[in-house]
Amino acid sequence: MASLEQTQEERNEIAANQAAFNAANNTGGGATIGTDVQTFPAYSGGALTSMNSYPQMSSNVDLAPSATTTEATMPEWYTNYAQQILANQQAIANQPYATYQGPRLADFTPAQQQAFGMTRDAAGAGQGALASALQGTQSSFGRSGLNAAQPYMNAVAGMSGAQAASPYLERGMGALGQAAQANSLGAAAPNFATAQGLSGVNAASPYMGQSSNLYGNVAQSNALGAAQPLLGQAAGMSGVNAATPSLAQGANLYGQSTQNLGMQSAQPYLTAAGNTSVGNINTYMNPYQDQVVNRIGELGARTLRENILPEISDRFIGAGSFGGSRQAEATGRAIRDAMEGISAQQSAALQSGYGQAAGLSQADLARQAQLANTAGQLGTQQQGALQSAASGMANIGQTYGSLTGQQQQALAALGATTGQLYGQDIQAKQAAAAGLSNIGQTMGQLTSDQQRNLTALGSAQGQLAGQDTQAKIAAGAGMANIGQTYGNLTADQQRILSGLGSTAGNLYNADTAQQNETARQMAGLGQQQQTMGLTGAGALQGIGQQQQQFGQQNLDLAYQDFLRQQGYAQQQNTGMMGALQGTAGAIPKASLQTGYGPVANTQAAQPSGAQNLASTAAAIANIASIFKGP
Repeated sequence: MASLEQTQEERNEIAANQAAFNAANNTGGGATIGTDVQTFPAYSGGALTSMNSYPQMSSNVDLAPSATTTEATMPEWYTNYAQQILANQQAIANQPYATYQGPRLADFTPAQQQAFGMTRDAAGAGQGALASALQGTQSSFGRSGLNAAQPYMNAVAGMSGAQAASPYLERGMGALGQAAQANSLGAAAPNFATAQGLSGVNAASPYMGQSSNLYGNVAQSNALGAAQPLLGQAAGMSGVNAATPSLAQGANLYGQSTQNLGMQSAQPYLTAAGNTSVGNINTYMNPYQDQVVNRIGELGARTLRENILPEISDRFIGAGSFGGSRQAEATGRAIRDAMEGISAQQSAALQSGYGQAAGLSQADLARQAQLANTAGQLGTQQQGALQSAASGMANIGQTYGSLTGQQQQALAALGATTGQLYGQDIQAKQAAAAGLSNIGQTMGQLTSDQQRNLTALGSAQGQLAGQDTQAKIAAGAGMANIGQTYGNLTADQQRILSGLGSTAGNLYNADTAQQNETARQMAGLGQQQQTMGLTGAGALQGIGQQQQQFGQQNLDLAYQDFLRQQGYAQQQNTGMMGALQGTAGAIPKASLQTGYGPVANTQAAQPSGAQNLASTAAAIANIASIFKGP
């Protein structure tokens, strides 16, 4: 397709040809070759051979032969429409590949998942019943009615009336033997011997001895001797001697409190605070101040040497005036500015360091004055504390004297009380001695009573031993009767056990038959349970498969919708391109010819107005059918 715009070179060439054409005709005007392919000025001097043809030149003009250029043009709305299609296609091509984010395959439905589980469960559903049936059948192989009855038969065979009665008969014989060996006098002898060994005098003797000792201690007791140590200690005490050390220490503290401790403590700090803040300012200067100032100078000189001066030289070299007076002047100004900046920074650093040092010195002097005030207050407080301590020590001395007097009185009273208690102790010992004499007498009486009781107990034991012998004789006869009864009962039990053995064998055989029948039924139930489980799982699987197919159809429909949505823009642009191609034959075209030369008088064939209208109507109808949609 031909370009709709002309280059500047083509416009210049057309303007030159126009000037030459006007000069050749000596008209000074007339037809003008336009510089815009879409607009042409009206020609007033002849008939146009086509829509964009040039006017016919006079036949008597002698023109130099020249090449001409013909360019086909189309309406602006048509070319704009084509450019819009290309822009749309470019935008579609620039879109990144859109990945479908939705699911493509339908998952197993809950019904299918349930059917899978039911199938898995049904596979082993009847195993329990089959295992129970197999176990019941196998257990019946070793069952026998004879085996069930055998314990009873063995029990009958092992029974004997003589053996059952034998223990009791033996115990009866033992009881009779013990009765033959019984001795009533022998049973009473230990108590008679104990009664013979008892003595009231021997029982009372220890208590009588203790009573005699207590009476001896009473005779040797001395109440005054017990109180004498406490009374002597009270006589040796003195309240004055006890108070003297505390009173002396209090007098010493009063002497210390008369000294001016507050002024003495504050004087060193007041002397330090009296100095001026600038007298020792060098002490507070930053030890790195000189290094900072020198570093500022070094960095400024390096910046001037490595950056500013080379930049000035490069600028004048580029201007072609290197080494001139202007370069020297610029270099001097740069050096002056750099030195001023360095000096200003160094002065600021020195001023900042001096100000910080002066502030630190003033703060230190103020702190010394504050310390002097604090030391004075502490000294004054110490004087007050010494005075209070002296007064306290005097009070302590007085208290010591009072307490010593009170202790003397307490020791004298304690001595008197000790004498009284000692006298009471003597009376208590006398009472204890009399009590022990009574206890000894009582023990003698109790021992005589115990002798009489043991004699009576021995007589009672002899009588009981005789009665026990008679009881053993009766027990021996009774055990013999029991043995005979046990023998009779054993024979009866043998007959009963024989009947139980026969009944147990019959019942065991019947139970074995019932167990085999139950095992057969359980095997059938297990097989039926597995069949029903698999049938239900198959039905549920069919429902789940239908649900999965329906879900897959929805997923496929969603994916097809996604594909249609992604291709909609391309489809629309393709329709627009088809409309453009369908109307290409009906679009009026114009031609533009550049250059100059004689123009033939032949009339070019042009389509009629009706043909142009028909072509345009067909193109519009084609576009409308494309964008109408389904």
